[in-house]
Amino acid sequence: MKRTLKKIVALVTVLSMLLLTVPTFAHSGSVGVTDIQKTMKGYSSPSKSPYQILYMGATMSTKKITITYTNKKIGTVKKQKVTNPLGETRVIFTFVPKQAGTTTTSIKIGSKTYKTKITILKYKNPIVSITINGKKISGSKFNKTDVIKLNYNTYKGKKNKITYQIKNGWSGNLAACDKNDSTLYGAVTADMSSETFTLQNGKGNFNLKFSLRDANGVENKVVIAFKSFDLSFNFYFRLIIILFIVDRNRVFIIFSQV
Repeated sequence: MKRTLKKIVALVTVLSMLLLTVPTFAHSGSVGVTDIQKTMKGYSSPSKSPYQILYMGATMSTKKITITYTNKKIGTVKKQKVTNPLGETRVIFTFVPKQAGTTTTSIKIGSKTYKTKITILKYKNPIVSITINGKKISGSKFNKTDVIKLNYNTYKGKKNKITYQIKNGWSGNLAACDKNDSTLYGAVTADMSSETFTLQNGKGNFNLKFSLRDANGVENKVVIAFKSFDLSFNFYFRLIIILFIVDRNRVFIIFSQV
């Protein structure tokens, strides 16, 4: 009787261990967990910037991936394979808008297809004005573009005070990011009346990004990119060409004095 009881206990223990291991295995990359959104909305980018890109979802499947569209003119799906510190690899899907309109993407992973209806709205300017260190930037600069450029050298090496006014019906926040749209934590700090920012990452790799949502919750982004405007060889070459056209003799005099 005791031997039978011991066998029953051992059998129950083994079965319990097997059942406990099933959920862990079911979430491994070999099975291929996939999560892709069914509907999305966003805004087009007049400047073709990377900041209006929409995150669609990801998969851990290693099966073949095929992507098709009902209207490829609206935008395209970009896939990128990434591996986290735990060694787990997944493919991330993003949608890159090209113009306003509607399209349905079909992402086929193995034998299963995931459809996403995507609506891209025509770009709207959500900015009334921006003031940096007391200097006002008119919101009209964002009427035809979602990215404007300022001189990096003017703002480097100090805390810069920024205030901004957005149009009625819009809400959101301000953050710093690099040219690949990765957030730069700690670069922007806020108090009750305004925000301050300090430049990081070097010339051409620091941006202030306004992530703003319209009355329907659709996100639109406008960006201030801090670039270097140091005079380059191209500038001097173009200047010489202009001078040559205007006055050839003056160009010869310039060269003779160099």
